[in-house]
Amino acid sequence: MNRKILFAVSVFSLSLFLMASHTMAQEKTDNLFTLGEIVVEDTSGVQDIAISNTITAQEIESMGAANAAEALQYVPGVNVVRTAKGELNINIQGFEQKNILVLIDGVPYYETKNGPLDLQQIPASIIGKIEVTKGASSVLYGPNALGGVVNIITRKGIKGIAGSVSAEGGLGGYHRGTATLNYGAENGFSILGTVDYRKRDTLNFSDDYEPRKTDIRYKGPSDGRPIPRVVDAGDKKNNSDLESLNLWTRLGFAPTEKLEMYASLYRFDMERGRPFSDVHNMVNFPKKYSSFGRYDEYVDTGADVGGKISLNDWWDLRAMAFYHSHQDEYTSYVSENLAQKISTCTWDDDSYGFSLFSDTNLNRFGELSVSAQYREDKHTQKPDVNDPWEDSESSTLTFAAEDTLSFGQFTTVLGLAYHNFDAKKIAGLDGYTNGELDPMAGVTWTAKNGVQIFGSIAQKTRFPTFGDMEEKGKMYILDPEKNINYSLGTKYCFFDKAHVALSGFYNDITDRIEKDTNKVPWNIDEAQIYGIELETNTDITDRISMGLNYVYTHARNESADRDSDYLADVPEDTFFASLGYMIPKIETRFIVRGTYKGGVIYNADAADGDEKEYIAVVDLSLIKKWDSGLSLGGHIYNLFDQDYYDGKGMACNGFDCKMVVQYDF
Repeated sequence: MNRKILFAVSVFSLSLFLMASHTMAQEKTDNLFTLGEIVVEDTSGVQDIAISNTITAQEIESMGAANAAEALQYVPGVNVVRTAKGELNINIQGFEQKNILVLIDGVPYYETKNGPLDLQQIPASIIGKIEVTKGASSVLYGPNALGGVVNIITRKGIKGIAGSVSAEGGLGGYHRGTATLNYGAENGFSILGTVDYRKRDTLNFSDDYEPRKTDIRYKGPSDGRPIPRVVDAGDKKNNSDLESLNLWTRLGFAPTEKLEMYASLYRFDMERGRPFSDVHNMVNFPKKYSSFGRYDEYVDTGADVGGKISLNDWWDLRAMAFYHSHQDEYTSYVSENLAQKISTCTWDDDSYGFSLFSDTNLNRFGELSVSAQYREDKHTQKPDVNDPWEDSESSTLTFAAEDTLSFGQFTTVLGLAYHNFDAKKIAGLDGYTNGELDPMAGVTWTAKNGVQIFGSIAQKTRFPTFGDMEEKGKMYILDPEKNINYSLGTKYCFFDKAHVALSGFYNDITDRIEKDTNKVPWNIDEAQIYGIELETNTDITDRISMGLNYVYTHARNESADRDSDYLADVPEDTFFASLGYMIPKIETRFIVRGTYKGGVIYNADAADGDEKEYIAVVDLSLIKKWDSGLSLGGHIYNLFDQDYYDGKGMACNGFDCKMVVQYDF
């Protein structure tokens, strides 16, 4: 560890040397794609009745985030976990990502088979800001927001010619390059394009990592070696390489202030290994599947179009349509040697749909938004290249209305949504339909001195995925999961410098979908999740800023036949502290971030609590910007090389660091 810290000091010393004797550049305002915001911020009061956070492009840059998952790692109530498949997913207030509605510019981003897509697939270079809404999110978002909504708002084109290029390098053979080019004409036409390339050879364990023997569940012949055994001896993480190429383009046309149209095209292409778990491993020959494998292809492509027209001073119409496709090829092997191949499984997902919105100012009857949304999902897969395709198909139709009413110091939001889910075909078998109503209500009181007090109640529904409804070629009829969320909180800004927010939440989840020991899915689970969030951000002086957050989360499985009282990967206590300092003379921003997570259960079967984790991690950032548009950054993660589990029994990454050079023009 001493050698790693010495290397870190050397990196920061070099950064300070390069940053000296120059002046600080002005912060550049990012242009945000506001048509990607489902809720119209200027008229809706829904942001004030829910627990929410916004991560700006400047904050994402300051932490050195390369993708959406890394950009979310410091948000209160959000826990970024590495799944057993090697993906980066999020957990919000005890809800797994399958219960979180993830959007890019208001369009759902998901995988139809199981729900979550890998968030490290979304490059940070396209992100303008991220809105995180917990609890009583707007009914206009549609279903499947059981625990909240994450809306990733991208950048939009601006008038003139502008752009940026950047290069990064770090440990483990990591390097990344990005390029963005913008052109905007006087007639309102604009085009913005981004290329983002990333590659790494390996992730690293902490030096304190102790290899452990893992049980490998074989269904069929094994490779003859002893079980349990160590599958990764430490130092460099085997099979953790990654290479991605991401392309994203937006065309816009806004000839007048009352009319705006756009089209977005993207392709996110990744190839990576699947790091080995020292807790969960299996090889299933009948299913032609193994946890020892590689993603030879993991590709998301999409096209989104939409627009907005203002008919008059009190009525706006908005529309959007999308087509998204996901393909992946996963090759399974007999053991961690990756020598004897079992199969190559292929998944092919297609999703398409449209949304229509009407936003009206009805004066004393409030600001009313109504919407209609339709989505079609298709999934095909085959266990191996010579096997027949299995196909599933569903559609979801939503009608929603939301009204914001103001009475003096009170603002009330009332919403109602109807969802119709039609599971047309599951693994080639005839499906079923289901309809649900989701109401919500909230109120905010704003005092004359600026204090806000809010409260809300909302019912949320998540319909089952294709993976929930099918097992071993059989189709199962399942009820949707439901959650009734209660939120109560207050916000205030002291002396125009210290922003403080305190909130409490309670979630009553019913009809949770789980599979029993025979892998048969049932609506058998109930859970209760409640807690508090405290968030403070203070500008102490012009040069010093500080943030302090605390989150307590009580997440328990209340099911009668539960194997454990705990929900996995949910910290009971999370403390976060950040301190930013603008160093005089060299005008360089130094940021230290510290995170403590206590009582994390990474294996929910450990009902006795023996496998609770207590984690303390320190990260550092040093960033310099010049008037010329050049910027230089150095970032260190897990400074003290702490060893812990990162979610789903996956060992964390040890000490890591990288340098970033960027030029804006």
